[in-house]
Amino acid sequence: MTSLNTLERCCMSDGMRKLAFSLPFAMISIALFYLSSLPATSIPNLGFNFQDKVLHAAAYFVYGACTLLCVMAWSHKARTTSSLRITLLIASAYALSDEIHQYLVPSRQAAVGDWIADVIGIAGSLLLTSFFRRFFFGIR
Repeated sequence: MTSLNTLERCCMSDGMRKLAFSLPFAMISIALFYLSSLPATSIPNLGFNFQDKVLHAAAYFVYGACTLLCVMAWSHKARTTSSLRITLLIASAYALSDEIHQYLVPSRQAAVGDWIADVIGIAGSLLLTSFFRRFFFGIR
């Protein structure tokens, strides 16, 4: 069975693959930093409790997936468990730095609950990615 990495490697050069998978990671990192720099505004009421936490988890769900793509592009050995651990570490550290950044922005605040929601979003994307890799591509 052909692995996804083998398919990726035959279709584009190593440098192009790294660039293609690093670009989404860089763009979402910049976007999250920018959004954290904005003064606090009230979030429109969507009709349910904890919508702020759901938005945090959703944003970092996407961030986790983009981080994993970047990690796997730069990894010499595309072992899933190593890539997942590294991704969780990098993305969680970025989420923590984002909360610290918000603490330093006037009219913003840092919250442990927001960081936990971020990590839940990251973990969710990694679990979903693992599921797809295992059951659709046979990659462990």
